[in-house]
Amino acid sequence: MFSPWPDKLRRVLNPQTVELIMHAAEIADSLGLRFGVVGGVVRDALLGVQTLDLDFIVSGEARSLADAMAARYGGKSSGYAPFGTAQWTPPYAPGSPDHVDFAGARTETYSHPGALPTVSPTSIEDDLRRRDFTINAMAVMLDSSAESGQLLDPHGGLTDLQDGLLRVLHPDSFMDDPTRIFRGARLAARCNFHFTDDTADLIPDALPYLDELSGERLRTELRLILREPSAAYALRLLDSFGTLQAIDPSLAVTPNLESDLSAIHARPSADLDSVLWCAWLCRLDPDALKEIAMRLAFTAPLAAAVRAAATLIHNPGQAESDRPSDAYRILNGLPDAALETAARIGSPALRRSAALYRSQWRYVRPATTGDSLRAMGIPPGPRYKQILDRLKYAWLDGELDTDDDETQLLNSLL
Repeated sequence: MFSPWPDKLRRVLNPQTVELIMHAAEIADSLGLRFGVVGGVVRDALLGVQTLDLDFIVSGEARSLADAMAARYGGKSSGYAPFGTAQWTPPYAPGSPDHVDFAGARTETYSHPGALPTVSPTSIEDDLRRRDFTINAMAVMLDSSAESGQLLDPHGGLTDLQDGLLRVLHPDSFMDDPTRIFRGARLAARCNFHFTDDTADLIPDALPYLDELSGERLRTELRLILREPSAAYALRLLDSFGTLQAIDPSLAVTPNLESDLSAIHARPSADLDSVLWCAWLCRLDPDALKEIAMRLAFTAPLAAAVRAAATLIHNPGQAESDRPSDAYRILNGLPDAALETAARIGSPALRRSAALYRSQWRYVRPATTGDSLRAMGIPPGPRYKQILDRLKYAWLDGELDTDDDETQLLNSLL
């Protein structure tokens, strides 16, 4: 079944994924469905780039294929009828994908610019016409038909790929779906590609339709950009098109954005997305962050983290103090994403304080506790906090070395 062309797929996919594709192709044949891979995986295979971007296309109901995969190999299947898509979650196996997405070949119409599409079933060839860029409008059929293993490229995607060009398929592409501007910038930065002149010329007329996009959709596209190692390049490209200003007049690219984001990508954290947002936005005018957060529909924790990071970067104050207790008072209780941002891209003194707070200072506890004070006959009240904080600060500042030292200080306080 796998001709020399799919051998290129083998080089960009792990063996478990290739085996899964073969199983899916076999079942698609048994159901009488045309089946193949489309979009990013085809583009990346031609570029010889390892990929996790795996999209399957089916000529018919995608849900029937997902159900059949679950019936034969286990796992769970689900479908989303409005878009003709389905998903299969296979039983866990090392190296296998967490889930597999199938999409029925479809056409899309838009009730107005920026709206979610209304879809109708169609042929795979027609489906390729609805894609964003020619380099993503290619498919490779993997069923047992005579065209198995052949590249379907009705819009010249291979030529544009070889020339490093991003070209939309029709003049209304960006107005139909303005998020394509962001995906194009992400691709251009990742692959070092360029928009064709006629494609770039279409962007200004589409910018007003960004107002039709929800904050969640905009935030998702920008988050995907921030996760790319080439994020600064993509954001500069969007800035040159006027896209960022169309979202919010204060949204901009800072001069040191590349080094800031690189510092975050160098050691990804558990909350990478929040730290990347902080690293980008903390250099902007703090007064503008509330409006930006509202437009991008930030969650309350993310908005708080960005505000805290901006406060630290713009006005670190005692957070840069050589006296640990002074810095602790400023840093204690701030969101961890803000602290990590300060530890990565703040001034040298702020980086030191934030790093020490995260690794050591916040874990310092005096031996004395509220129960200890209660046992000593001290009535509960605000004095508890005053005493315990004084003991903690003494440990932080090196005034105490042993528990006996703490006892002596406690006795003096009492």
